[in-house]
Amino acid sequence: MDITNASSSVPNSSEKIDENEKTMDDSYDEKIKAPYVGLFFDSIDEAKNYYEEYGRQNGFCVRRRSSNKTKIGVDEVTSVKFVCSREGMLCRHLLKIFDRLDVDKIPQHFILRRWTKGANKFRSIDEQAEQSSQDCSTTFRLSHLCRKATQMCCIASEHPNLYKKSFGRN
Repeated sequence: MDITNASSSVPNSSEKIDENEKTMDDSYDEKIKAPYVGLFFDSIDEAKNYYEEYGRQNGFCVRRRSSNKTKIGVDEVTSVKFVCSREGMLCRHLLKIFDRLDVDKIPQHFILRRWTKGANKFRSIDEQAEQSSQDCSTTFRLSHLCRKATQMCCIASEHPNLYKKSFGRN
């Protein structure tokens, strides 16, 4: 074995190692581009990895919110919705900030309607449907009238004078 030949082959192998290290270091420093509408992935796992890495780089976790499958029998996933892991929840850290700032009442835009006392009292109706009630079916109009009558009865039941007037008694 010739020492000159062995020493000449060593630098080449170390150069290859340096190139590999550069590639690995570059991939860690490379920032993932922000997602945009129309972004396409070949698989759901690829999309999951992309959003998890993007979230990690930007300081949040990602979770699967919902997914859609094809019709019965195939069970092939057609779409998946990934969201921030805190989506829809008031973060406990924000409550601590409110406490430190002496905020006594949580701002209204943080409170979901389903958390309120009268959330299930009346069904809300779409304003557009209410305005175009002339074009609606008899069933829709009857449903709307029943809902309004129930609302009026609930209000009248809270006040004795209104209750008596609803029966025509003074």
